[in-house]
Amino acid sequence: MKKSSGKIKNDNIANFLHIGKTGGSAIISAIKSSLSTERYNIKIWDHDVKLPDIPKGEKVFFFLRDPTSRFVSGFYSRQRKGQPRYNNEWSKFEKEVFMTFSTPNELAISLLDNTMPNYDLAVTAMNDMVHFSSYYSWFKNIEYFIFYGTLLGITRDNNIIEGDDDVDFMVDYNSKKLLLKKMTQLKTFKLNKKVSNNYFIQYVKIKNGIKTFVDFYLYLNNSKNNYIIDKHNWLGNINDNRFSLHFPKKIIFPIIKDGQFNFPQKPQVTCQYIYGKTWSVPLKKNINYRAEIVNNKPFLVRRSYLGSITRRIKEILNIVSYKKIV
Repeated sequence: MKKSSGKIKNDNIANFLHIGKTGGSAIISAIKSSLSTERYNIKIWDHDVKLPDIPKGEKVFFFLRDPTSRFVSGFYSRQRKGQPRYNNEWSKFEKEVFMTFSTPNELAISLLDNTMPNYDLAVTAMNDMVHFSSYYSWFKNIEYFIFYGTLLGITRDNNIIEGDDDVDFMVDYNSKKLLLKKMTQLKTFKLNKKVSNNYFIQYVKIKNGIKTFVDFYLYLNNSKNNYIIDKHNWLGNINDNRFSLHFPKKIIFPIIKDGQFNFPQKPQVTCQYIYGKTWSVPLKKNINYRAEIVNNKPFLVRRSYLGSITRRIKEILNIVSYKKIV
């Protein structure tokens, strides 16, 4: 930040936000000798300062640019290593990207479909590379759909399962950074670091002493496979591939975007794949059945009548308050 001189009221401060690749450097060069005027003191901020960071009531100005033009400019800027103003060498990953994509159009075309030969490399580049990651949100929303118990309740009962205290979402692993950014902006939800890992993120909301949870399962979508992979699932054993769940892409994609929720392409078939042929019959998890994984597929084991009663008694003795999410 460049400090302005003189004593001035907060409502007379004008903050300049420098949005990358929009001509901000030229603007700064033009105004830096006149930061204090009769009407305003101008504060110039670096790239990492965003609109929510500015105190309420202070004036803000910035410049925008067509997102396609920004992307092209950012691509060529890193391709020439920032020259002539800078000379920042490529990282090992950047070298791979620019050896694969010689133009921004080649990279953009590879993002069109996950069957493209260099799709995974292109997505990683858009998420991780300087000058690219901030642009990807112009073109890409979080790829998600409801899953597990939430999908079962909505599909079977047109509602969240009674007594359920969480909402389950499947989210493309490549949307992880954007997901975290958006959830951070929701001040009412807090990240549960105790249970979150590289492939699972849980947020908690506490209201009137009652906890509700939002669970994000980060699935892997490799264009070479005909299935997506959930490494966390209900076991949470992310380091052993034997306990990953594989879900056929043909029942998942294309995702149905239906206003309130996004659904897998075939919700009923997906429920049957997860919970078996009797998925439409309400059962209580860990009481009427236990969930296992066999050959990377869900496998539910029904408990005997006596076993169900025993589990029910144990649940009653451990009283828990639940919040129904509507």
